[in-house]
Amino acid sequence: MKQSKKEKTSYKKCVYWAKQIKIAQKEHKQFISKGQKLIDNFSLQDAKYNKQNYTDSDRAYHIFWSNVKTLQPALYSRRPKPEVVRRYKDEDPVGRTASQILERATAFTLDSYNFDDMIKQCRDDVLITGRGQAWVRYEPYYQDERVQLTEEVKEGETTYTDDEGNVYDKPEKDDDGYYVTDSTLQYEEVKCDYVNWKDFLHSTARSWSEVSWVARCVYLTKEEIAERFGEDIAEDLKRNHADSEHVTDDESKDFRKAKIWEIWCKKTKKAYWVCLEYTRGLLDEMKDPLGLTDFFPCPKPLLATVTNDSLMPIADFLYYQDQSNELDEVSQRISLLTNSLKLAGVYDKAFGNLSSLIEGNTENRLIPVENYGAFRQKGGLANAIEFIPMNDVINTLTSLYQIRDQLKAEIYEITGVSDIIRGHSNAAETATAQQIKGQFATMRLADRQAEIQRFAKDIIALKAEIIAEKFEPETIKLISSAEQLAQTDEGIVVNIDAAIELLRNDVLRTFRIDIETDSTVAIDKQLEREQKTEFMNTFTNALNMTMQIGQSMPELMPVMAESLNFMVRGAKAGRGLESSIEKAFSDIMEAQQQAMQMPPQPDPEMMKNQQEMQFKQVELQMKQQEQGFKQQIETQKQQFTQQLEVQKSQIEQQKVISQQQIEMFKAEQNLLLQRTKLDMETQLKAEKIRADQAEALIKMSNDPVIRDKPVSEQPINIVMPSGNKTTVLRTLPDGTKVAETVEAN
Repeated sequence: MKQSKKEKTSYKKCVYWAKQIKIAQKEHKQFISKGQKLIDNFSLQDAKYNKQNYTDSDRAYHIFWSNVKTLQPALYSRRPKPEVVRRYKDEDPVGRTASQILERATAFTLDSYNFDDMIKQCRDDVLITGRGQAWVRYEPYYQDERVQLTEEVKEGETTYTDDEGNVYDKPEKDDDGYYVTDSTLQYEEVKCDYVNWKDFLHSTARSWSEVSWVARCVYLTKEEIAERFGEDIAEDLKRNHADSEHVTDDESKDFRKAKIWEIWCKKTKKAYWVCLEYTRGLLDEMKDPLGLTDFFPCPKPLLATVTNDSLMPIADFLYYQDQSNELDEVSQRISLLTNSLKLAGVYDKAFGNLSSLIEGNTENRLIPVENYGAFRQKGGLANAIEFIPMNDVINTLTSLYQIRDQLKAEIYEITGVSDIIRGHSNAAETATAQQIKGQFATMRLADRQAEIQRFAKDIIALKAEIIAEKFEPETIKLISSAEQLAQTDEGIVVNIDAAIELLRNDVLRTFRIDIETDSTVAIDKQLEREQKTEFMNTFTNALNMTMQIGQSMPELMPVMAESLNFMVRGAKAGRGLESSIEKAFSDIMEAQQQAMQMPPQPDPEMMKNQQEMQFKQVELQMKQQEQGFKQQIETQKQQFTQQLEVQKSQIEQQKVISQQQIEMFKAEQNLLLQRTKLDMETQLKAEKIRADQAEALIKMSNDPVIRDKPVSEQPINIVMPSGNKTTVLRTLPDGTKVAETVEAN
């Protein structure tokens, strides 16, 4: 059957790309062979681990697995956070809103799809085999709808139109009439697929910028081939790939897959789909499917160690493979010698019960020995039993353990996995020494961490570019909640459509919007708090300085406001404050402009003259008021003098009367004083007389003549009346004489 020109062209392209794939496979053959051995070693699929009789000679020290597991969280431990920023930190509400919309939309795609697992798979591939790769694809979802058409015949020509007047050619027909099937976009998404390290090829190149084409291998079932390329191709394609190697061809024939290469050529700006077992032509060809800036739907792959002459990576394990093999050999010898360390020996047959000392449970027991006296004469237990010497074996084991530790130290030195990263430290080391070791390890890992971040950043940039180029505005608004973003923009009304249009303009997006990511390794919470605190302190000081300068020199307020905004836009912690600060300073400067637009003040000289005239008028009025005040004061003074004379006369009269009253009061008081004095003198005289009498009585009672008389002859009471009082001399039972003064009845 004769081929058409299109079929011949497709066949030539198929042959060309099949040849390119085979050449690339040959160049990758050694890399794939070594990589498969490393995979088998890491996953314990090597032949020595799968044989039935696993002996000590097969023993291995899994330092490769340990290093990979140690480096995994050090290189990547958390999902990256997209950060879309403007390249130039100027005041641009539309640009700021566009960057926020794109950042939200990109973050939505990372949250909705398993982005984290994909990055971890690529990380593991580069740690084990030396290369990791991912592939970004745009996937729209359409829904078929039936559009009923109306047949119209005008001037001999038949047209088919829908209800809106759109004209269609070659419609289909059924019992209901003519119709066409219209596909309506329902939803769209951008996904990122993990590409196995063996399924990625590229053209021969010394650097990534020289790569002219990239390809990945996809495995499709018959149903997937029919849906993607058509039923005819699905029937003709050979499906030779099985997901499992443990099933027979008959068991897997129904679910075997075809290997199809998806090739993107930067020179032709086209994508091709080729199957090496299908030689009739290309499966499909598409011109620049995504319209990306760098054309390729994949970033530069994660590569372990490469030279400037080739992009073929060298796995990390190959650099310490010799030490790892020696480590396995030493571990095998240690295992063999450990198994040979057994308590064994010989004993005198005459004392047969001695074997039970080792074989049986002899704890807290005594073993009987026949003819114990002869046993002691022969040297006792020391001479009756002799064990196999083990000192040489123990010394050898000690040396082997030292050698193994030395080999491990060499491997850690080669890989840069320091003891501080592995969680081991020496208690005798100072904090400074441990910090230096940690910084050294961080320096060794910094490049690899930066490479992981670069890889994640490139993927996010591809996803963001596809969103901006391919997504419908309604989809972008939906996944970014753009309407809410406009409502919360601190009162600044932003046109969302203008922001989305800005995203679609490739030139403007390149110069005004950038894509960055947060650190993909575990963050230091203390460091993050310190950075925020430092920003707030710096911002507060700058704000106070700005307000002080603005109050003293208002004309410098725009300059100071722009300087403060420049600082905030450049700080990551200040991105949320940008719109608020811009609005605040806008209001302040607007208020200053309104104050400057107020009516101008009058001429100072004129104001001075007016003030002098007003002062003179006030002075004249004050003089007139002063004359009136003087007259009023003089009149009031005369009246006050008259009143004062009258009051003075009244006071003199009152003074005379008061003096007379005082003289009378003095006379009365003198008379009363003299009478009181006389009474007191009389009373004192009476008291003195009574005291004298009492003293005389006491003397009489104490007189020896009277005191020595018999009791019957002594007076019991001597009464001496004096006025209304009586002095009584009493004799107490002990003979004491006491004088008492009592009131008379």
